[in-house]
Amino acid sequence: LTRRLPPPGARVFYFSCRAIVAQAKTHLESLAQATPPFPLADNLRDCRRLLERLLTCWGNPLQRRFPRHRKSYRGGLCVGLEKLHRLLQTSSPLNRAEMAADFFSHWIVTNESPDGYTLMFLRGDPGRMAVGDIVALHPEKAPEAQRHPIGLIRWVLSETPEHIEIGVQILAQDAIPTLLVTPDAPEEGIKALILPEYPPLRDAPHLVVPACRIAGQGDQELLLSRNGEAREAIRIQEACEQSPCLDIFVIAVAPPAPPEASS
Repeated sequence: LTRRLPPPGARVFYFSCRAIVAQAKTHLESLAQATPPFPLADNLRDCRRLLERLLTCWGNPLQRRFPRHRKSYRGGLCVGLEKLHRLLQTSSPLNRAEMAADFFSHWIVTNESPDGYTLMFLRGDPGRMAVGDIVALHPEKAPEAQRHPIGLIRWVLSETPEHIEIGVQILAQDAIPTLLVTPDAPEEGIKALILPEYPPLRDAPHLVVPACRIAGQGDQELLLSRNGEAREAIRIQEACEQSPCLDIFVIAVAPPAPPEASS
């Protein structure tokens, strides 16, 4: 209703999430006590993740923090963690621009604010778009060397296959491609992105990884590998975003280990 009112005379039904939020919270508390309230088709971890996402969406839905202003300029959109990781590995912004045809579909920005955009599809291959997926925007009005704002798809509206509108929340002004080194993949690693601080919206760096690849408990230490060379220790502090596509964690650079005392 905040985006489009129903047509006059339409029979509109409304529902409240209050009761279902209370039930989901009860289920989550039961899982924490290792007493599942219903037969589990999958493991406890997946069930817990699902309940936590439902509580976030139904119990505490996101709200816009800033008013949107109407705009009308074109830009390219790169969708998906895998494609975005490959794009950002290209060191030169000019080379990234040459790769635009392979990585970007064409959109028009219809409104924007300090923390988000609304975009309407023009042409190209948008790929498989899903709410909760990560994207990078390359405004055509910007100079070639400008960074790509990184954001999450918050909603998708499509009345026909040719008409697609999406809402994007900005997470950072750039991202750093990296590999997450885990015991399961000590050599290959998991493709991930580091989102630098974006004050005043985000005061800490964040780590973006494919969904369900790491547990993500607080105070967990992991290694990052950049360009296959030096490895940097980070510490996961908390999960701030979970979707079917990816997980986003608040991270901090782990302090170096104290030197061993000499005998």
